[in-house]
Amino acid sequence: MCKTLGVKIDQHLSWKGNTDEICKKVIAGICAICRVRPFVDQDTLILIYNAIVRPYFDYCSEVWDVFGEVQSKRLQKLQNRAARIILNVSKQ
Repeated sequence: MCKTLGVKIDQHLSWKGNTDEICKKVIAGICAICRVRPFVDQDTLILIYNAIVRPYFDYCSEVWDVFGEVQSKRLQKLQNRAARIILNVSKQ
């Protein structure tokens, strides 16, 4: 496995390792948002999201077109979870 500019590439050109790393960092950011949610307003939560979660979704997003459906769904679920937490909406 090779890591170049923060993107992990394995011998099979699979994005699973990179997606795992992104998910781990995004989950940590979402947990931080959950911890501060009772103490701050929604605008502040959006600022926190933009500062500590969104960069992981944006970085190298140009190459995500080849991620595949499974990896894309994993990232989309995390983004939806962050939005529900910020908006204080339960999963329906």
